Amino acid sequence: MAATREATADAEARIAALEAQLAAERAARATEQAALAALTIEHDHLRLAYQNLQHELALLRRRLFAAKAERLDTAQLELEFATKLRELDDLNRRLGAPPPVEPPAANGGDKRTRRAATKPTGRRDLRLLDLPEERIELIDPVLEGTAKRIDWDESCKLSWRRAGFVRLVIARAKYRDTGAGGDETPMLVTTPPPPALIPRGLASPALLAHVLTEKFCDGLPFHRQEDRLAKKLRAAGHHVVRASAAAAPGSTR
Repeated sequence: MAATREATADAEARIAALEAQLAAERAARATEQAALAALTIEHDHLRLAYQNLQHELALLRRRLFAAKAERLDTAQLELEFATKLRELDDLNRRLGAPPPVEPPAANGGDKRTRRAATKPTGRRDLRLLDLPEERIELIDPVLEGTAKRIDWDESCKLSWRRAGFVRLVIARAKYRDTGAGGDETPMLVTTPPPPALIPRGLASPALLAHVLTEKFCDGLPFHRQEDRLAKKLRAAGHHVVRASAAAAPGSTR
């Protein structure tokens, strides 16, 4: 009887120990399952953030390309682009994904070669034309005499006077401003430009007035003006496009 009782007590003790071990393993398994669920949710969130960053990066690339094509200040866009690119690389490392590969060029060659092969575009340099020159210098009445004038910011327009075409040079004074007391951080200040009828246009108000007068007062069509102006400007290296003259009335409204 005593031996039976001892065996029964040993069995009950082993069963209790096994039950306690089973309960501990179940608790550990529940903890691991909860951690796995949390990691899965975090992984899903990271993947969604990765996809959103890819979309934002593509949008910034388009905005950056458009801004460069329009010759705007792209410094802020380039900073945003670099920030998003770093965030995208960090998510790549956390997700264990390979880094994105830049798409190859369309012709499979180097970008510099492809860019050099394209036809150069942009604003014409009127200084290359063999034309008489008129110069207008603009100064800042507030800074003149109080700040040091260091240079001129020059831009050219095509103008008209009774004798023919002239190259109008608008020179805006640049100043090194150190404040009223002279102890502030130096700043480069440029005299504001005068109001323009057509922003970034090559034609001066005098030339626009000449084109419109011949069109609406003298009845001379734009294609006749193109032929007449081309004879005077082709020798100087400038080509007049009829669309440029035709756009003048609509641009000044």
